[in-house]
Amino acid sequence: MRFRSKIVDVSCLNHFTRVINTISKLTKTCTLRLTVNNLYFILTDKVANGGVSMWCELSQGNFFDEYQMEGVCMEQNEIFLELIPENLSRALKTAQNAKSVKVKLTNKHCPCLTVALELPSLSSSSRIVTHDIPVSVIPRRLWNDFKEPSVPEFDVSIYLPALKTMKSVVERMKNLSNYIVIEANRNGEINLKIETDLVSVSTHFKDLGNPPWVSDDASQNSTQEIDNMAEARIDIRKLLQFLAGQQVNPTKAICSAQQPLQQKCNETLMLENFPDCRKDFEENMKRVNPTQWCNLTEFIMYYDKFSKCTESKALSYGCFWPNGLAEEFITGIHKHFFSNCTSNKVTWEDPPDEILTTLILIPVVLMAAMISVVVWCSKRGDVFG
Repeated sequence: MRFRSKIVDVSCLNHFTRVINTISKLTKTCTLRLTVNNLYFILTDKVANGGVSMWCELSQGNFFDEYQMEGVCMEQNEIFLELIPENLSRALKTAQNAKSVKVKLTNKHCPCLTVALELPSLSSSSRIVTHDIPVSVIPRRLWNDFKEPSVPEFDVSIYLPALKTMKSVVERMKNLSNYIVIEANRNGEINLKIETDLVSVSTHFKDLGNPPWVSDDASQNSTQEIDNMAEARIDIRKLLQFLAGQQVNPTKAICSAQQPLQQKCNETLMLENFPDCRKDFEENMKRVNPTQWCNLTEFIMYYDKFSKCTESKALSYGCFWPNGLAEEFITGIHKHFFSNCTSNKVTWEDPPDEILTTLILIPVVLMAAMISVVVWCSKRGDVFG
């Protein structure tokens, strides 16, 4: 196996450096595949398990002034290497003013990518700075693991807004939720949303445009179908990692998403499984004295668990919650346990003494602390004024 290359053109060197810097922000290790015409940087984490998949293809003619490569054999004229892109990125950082950069595969106690930088000096001769980057040679039996990933079918494909703008929006959302929902349609509209129990935030972009392969089909669809949103829910930290490390400055970035399959409500299975919730609730209510069934504080915890159980059962079978059938089932529970309860019989109790004391003392202590701060600030102003 042999590989050697040389970059002389400054703009090509800067572009190649930005690509490597972007990759180094996305992953700690990746695979470098070398062929006669192309270089590939590959990351094959399992997306289904929350990993990130990457396929970066570079035409060697667009970057290198010299490029020579001999693979494992004539039939498989390729080389697969595993490397740490951060090491290559650090080596290229010193190449900003270089006259040329040579990259070759060497063997120095272990396989290495040797990066030789020709730097200008005050004398007539140039300085040569060399970086040896350890790599691992991937055996041929594993090459099939690094095939180009197939693009899954999608319902919507849309051009993203300027990545710097998108990064600014996502950065503001990251402290509110761990996940972000990206919605898009075939009318050039995209929404970035986060939803929690405490807050709901959404940012809207419009007139972004859709790639050409979508517009041909879209012309045949109704306006309602064009406006339908497809969505994806992703880890906000991983999205921000991609946006923060982006140094290639692309002209266009495309996002494709698939509309989640709408599961049809299976009312039969939902009703068959509701009795499980009733059984658990009845077992819990046995712990409560029947004379206290009208005392909400005695069973509120059990009722909340029962309510969440029915909601979970309904949603798992594609049904909305609440719904008419669920309400009928819950009404039957009410008739069994709470038919004798009236507004006069429902009792409310004060919280325990220790909690009540704490609730009273907290505002008193806070008020005293605020007064102390005001007095201290006024005295401090007298001293330094």
